[in-house]
Amino acid sequence: MYRFSNVGMLFLGALLLLLVLFQDSYATKTSDMALRELIKNYESIRSFTGTIETTINNKSSKGSIKFKKPNKVAIDFYSPEPRKIISDGKNIWIYLSRENTTIKQPILPKDRGFSIYVSDYENPFSRLFDEYIVTSFSESGNTYVFKMKPKPGVVTGFTEIYIVAYKQGLLQEFSGITIDKSKFSVKYSYSSINPELDDREFFFSPPANSQVFSNIFD
Repeated sequence: MYRFSNVGMLFLGALLLLLVLFQDSYATKTSDMALRELIKNYESIRSFTGTIETTINNKSSKGSIKFKKPNKVAIDFYSPEPRKIISDGKNIWIYLSRENTTIKQPILPKDRGFSIYVSDYENPFSRLFDEYIVTSFSESGNTYVFKMKPKPGVVTGFTEIYIVAYKQGLLQEFSGITIDKSKFSVKYSYSSINPELDDREFFFSPPANSQVFSNIFD
């Protein structure tokens, strides 16, 4: 029976090691390429409409969403209770229907301190690329799937995240574990992409007799 020589065994071991290293390198390169593709494709997204579902520790809210770059958003939650979150480009309005209470938060640039929403235009996939490293990556049909964790030394609101993104540059699902160990997720379903949306669709005026609070997040 033919037997490998010591040199042959050494060669085989080196070959297997190179294959493993190549596979790891290929996986990293592929996830980087996918993120760069998403960053590029997101730039072609001007607006969208659809539905949104947010979940925090198994408590879910469902509603409709409209978005127009750079910073106009209208979310109308209908379950479990009516609520509105609207950005008109200058202010964030949060209306709690049951309490008839309105929160008004000016949109501030980052250098003006903490704000729940900033006017600086930001590509969400660029932020992921800057703040997180990919721990696993796969491709499924028209989506990319990532598991990520914060880069060393980078402080984020999550200890780990899970992302499903359509290749055309839109999120399907974002979920993760927050730094206080809460489970958070948001899922999107799109009914139209790049529709013409009038700025008046993002106008909000507090209802009569609504109690209005301003700047509570600063």
